[in-house]
Parts: sequence; C-alpha cells; structure tokens
Amino acid sequence: MTSSSDLASIITWLTQWFSERNPGVEIKASVDFYEERYIDSFGIIELIDVAEGEFNIMFDDDDFKKAQFRKIEGLAAIIQEKLGG
Repeated sequence: MTSSSDLASIITWLTQWFSERNPGVEIKASVDFYEERYIDSFGIIELIDVAEGEFNIMFDDDDFKKAQFRKIEGLAAIIQEKLGG
C-alpha cells in the first residue's frame, strides 16, 4: 500500500500503473485517459480495484460522475481527498 497521500506521489503511482499497461506510450497526467485510449472499460474496473486496494479507499458512484475522474491528475485529487488530504 502506498503510504503517502501527497498529490505528487499519487500521480506518480497512477502514471506508473498506466505506463505498465501502455508500453512505449508517453503517459500525460493532464489528458483524458479514455480519449487517449490509455484504458478501456475493462481496464477501468481493474484500475478501480487496484487503486482501492493500494490506497485503502472506496470509490462511490459520485466519484465516477466527476469529470476529473477521467484524468490522472483529477483521479489523484479524488484519491487524495478520500485519504483526508
């Protein structure tokens, strides 16, 4: 589990997760990861499961509706908020 709740550490973890699934692709934290095809519908299920375990959090339906959920930096902000940061 990642112990750090600072935004930069969460972005780094998410960027690494996306990089492992997209070899040779430059992952950018500020772009929509669906539009850039970093992830598909099955991948989002995996990401949610892994991130919940890694950060010991639970996403709720409202989180998925937020526009910021579609970008690494936005998702990192949601995770940080859930961690109390």
